[in-house]
Amino acid sequence: MENSVSNVRDLKFDIVKAIAIYLVVYGHLLDNFTSTQTYLITFCHMQIFFFVSGYFYNKSIHKYSYKQIVFKKLIGLLVPYLMWSTISYFANITLSLLKNGKDIEIYKIIVNEFIEIFIFSRSVWYLIELFFVMMIFLLFYIISNKLHWNLLLVSLVGWLTISLIIPSNIFAFYKFKWLFPFFLLGYYTNNMKEKLTSFNVLKMQNRILLICGSVYLILGTIFYNKQYFKMYIMFEYIDIPSIFVGGLYYLISICSIFFMFSLANKVKNQKIGKRLSEIGHYTIDIYVLHMFLIKFVIWIPREMTNTMLSFIWLPLYTLIIVVSIFIFSKYIFRKFSIYRLSIGER
Repeated sequence: MENSVSNVRDLKFDIVKAIAIYLVVYGHLLDNFTSTQTYLITFCHMQIFFFVSGYFYNKSIHKYSYKQIVFKKLIGLLVPYLMWSTISYFANITLSLLKNGKDIEIYKIIVNEFIEIFIFSRSVWYLIELFFVMMIFLLFYIISNKLHWNLLLVSLVGWLTISLIIPSNIFAFYKFKWLFPFFLLGYYTNNMKEKLTSFNVLKMQNRILLICGSVYLILGTIFYNKQYFKMYIMFEYIDIPSIFVGGLYYLISICSIFFMFSLANKVKNQKIGKRLSEIGHYTIDIYVLHMFLIKFVIWIPREMTNTMLSFIWLPLYTLIIVVSIFIFSKYIFRKFSIYRLSIGER
């Protein structure tokens, strides 16, 4: 969700980010207000953001010094993480006190919320996880350069080693284990962009759209299993079948990414593509603000969530949230320096 800027901005990246953030908001609404399964959304939304971040990190790592990269990510990711986590911390304490009043021990709420938000990263986990991914990949990059080892091999071995050593719950580190390969894929896709261009990928986009869309939607539905899907998300494989299914789920997620990019290529020169690309500039705003809207502001009557009409109005409701945050962020919030700091802008 970091803003990715180059000399000539490729709209398809912003379009894909806009689609992904819409799915994030929609998925959270479904999780909070319905019992609908969201696995097709979870197969692709956060994977897209890590893929895009890896793609543009390829440029940064060759353009800036190591110190500059670390400083940029501290300001762009860690500071926003701490600011929004602090806001979430005090908001959660206040909400608990309002709900329970005198029937609750304040010190327990203070301690528990601190552990949940700052230790287990229950709030804006994406920011801290992307920070870890970028810093750890930078370490792999430095090691491979110093020792003249293959970067891909160092990255894969390092990722698996770290995944086996570090506990999954601390800083929601299971998400690092789960999403690092998509960041790596984005990084190497940037390396291969000239080769992909020479293969006339644009002329093949209809086939890519059909094949990847079919794999994502059909296989994602056919082979979905709640137990194995949880292992895939939590990166907890216990036997050969779970490893095999996890590999299949990674394939489905990769196909979902290329499906979304093929779709973005189809619409980037159309009016809807231009509108989506504008929203794609503000995905970090939508990410941090929609979570507070859903938790502290938005209330949906239970009877409305259990009707067939929810499949019509809930997507529209999602669109209203996304567009509203986009408008307020563009024309009001980003005028204030403290807010810009909270989203990693200076």
